[in-house]
Amino acid sequence: MIKTLHRVSIPLVGIPLVATAWSSIQMILFVQREPLEYVGTQLRFSYANLVHEAGFARLSLAVIGLLVLLIPYRKVERWAFIAIGILIICYEIPVFFFFSVPNIGYWSIFRSVPEIHTSSFETINFYRYLFTILALAGLVMAAPLFIRKQGHSATGGA
Repeated sequence: MIKTLHRVSIPLVGIPLVATAWSSIQMILFVQREPLEYVGTQLRFSYANLVHEAGFARLSLAVIGLLVLLIPYRKVERWAFIAIGILIICYEIPVFFFFSVPNIGYWSIFRSVPEIHTSSFETINFYRYLFTILALAGLVMAAPLFIRKQGHSATGGA
């Protein structure tokens, strides 16, 4: 029963990570027309330039999370459970549940995303809660197996 819960937890945790990777594509492809702006007498990079770099950061975290999920987490290694837990608690929950998306009206990338124009805010809220619930449910389902598992010996046995 516990191994079945662990097998079910892998896609539950993986779906929010794939959604994070998918959402990074629009951010990576974003090109700011005015890369610099004048602030007083100084020429500085525009705040909107951070969209591109944030997209790469989001993609990197999602890919690393998926690799940890599909290799050591699947093999029931405790450090992988802790790493995925930290990633979900420190990144996925703030991104999805607290809707830490920049001001939609400020950056043109968010004004041009078709999903925002065709979706209502109720739909966006549904996905916000869905991905958070999936990630947390996957962690909770797998926790008993990782807690119960004995430490590995030098030969790799349980």
